[in-house]
Formats: sequence, C-alpha cells, structure tokens
Amino acid sequence: MFIMQRRACLAINALLFICVINIYAAALPVANQLASYLNRYVSYSANFSQVTYSAQGAVMQRSQGRMWLSRPGRFRWEVTAPRKQLIIANQGVLWVYDVDLAQVTQQNLSRQGLTPGVLLTTPVAQLAQQFNVSMSADGWFQLQPRQSDANFTAAALKFNQGVLSAIRIVNPLGQTSEFTLQQVQPSSKPLSNELFQFKPPPGVDVLTD
Repeated sequence: MFIMQRRACLAINALLFICVINIYAAALPVANQLASYLNRYVSYSANFSQVTYSAQGAVMQRSQGRMWLSRPGRFRWEVTAPRKQLIIANQGVLWVYDVDLAQVTQQNLSRQGLTPGVLLTTPVAQLAQQFNVSMSADGWFQLQPRQSDANFTAAALKFNQGVLSAIRIVNPLGQTSEFTLQQVQPSSKPLSNELFQFKPPPGVDVLTD
C-alpha cells in the first residue's frame, strides 16, 4: 500500500512539474522564445526553395539551391535554378557572382539590406534591439523593424520542433519572398571558414558597389 501511494505521489509530482514547465514556457515573452531557438545553434546548412509573390499574390519568381549559415556574419547562398548565382558574405564583405553573366559584384554587407543570410547571422541580442517580435496565429515569429527601413517592411521565421523551417521577407512594394528549407542540418559548432571564402574566377568582370 505504501509503495502504491508513493508511486501515485511521484506521478502527481511529475504531472505538476510538466504543468509548471508548460505554464512557464507560455509566459515567456515571444522575443525570448525566438532567442532560445536561435541560440541553440551556431550554424545551419539546408536546401532551399524560394517563391516571390507580388503584392496581389501572383507568383513572380521561383528559385532553388543550397545555403550555409554560420553566426556571426557569414553565409553562403548557392542558387542552382533557374540561373546559377553564388552569394557569399564574410567579414562584412558581400560577393555576388552571376555565373551566366560572368560578373562579380563586391559590396559592403551593411548596405545589402535584409536578406535571409543577414537576418540569420545577425547576433540575437542585436535582433532584439532592431525588431519588435510577435507570434502569428499560424506559428510564425513576426519581426517588425523598430525604425523605418528602405529595404523591407516585415520579416518572419518559422520553426519545426525547434529547427528553422521557413523564412519570409516583405519589401516596401508589398512583394513577399518565402524560403522553405529542406534537409536542414543545424549544428552547435561553426562551419569551416573555407565555405565563406571567395576569389573571383579568371576572366570575370568585378564591379565594386
């Protein structure tokens, strides 16, 4: 009898503990929930598909490829279709290589505006300073800039079991770019710096913005 009572007591305590954890998680500010997800991993690699919609909801463009992200400030974005493009950011420098045009553009990363790479490699504490964070009814973390920005009006992130699964960015024209991630491989360790090195191929035009 004593053993049964003890087991019942342990079961009740366990249930109460779970309830307390759930209540605590629900009470956390949304910004803290987002920070907890982003801080779990230092780097990501994934396949992606991108769809850009007009302000009226019509499909304007589709693309696909693979991306690598390593915080802070490093990303590699390879578009494989419909046309090949390589985008690499490292140490504040952004390289954009249009393979079909045989042209490379070099520019300061701070002038690029908000892209998925910039958004996800920005230090989490800095994101909290730059955005008001809320949660939509369908589970997206909504990021609204605290100050007006000429490059975008809103951004959103979605997670599946704590792992990033989709990114959405809206520009001032009302056009929405949505990135869906597949085969996501998060890691608590940084990726090799060799992934984020770029040397313009021989014979291509190099433009400085």
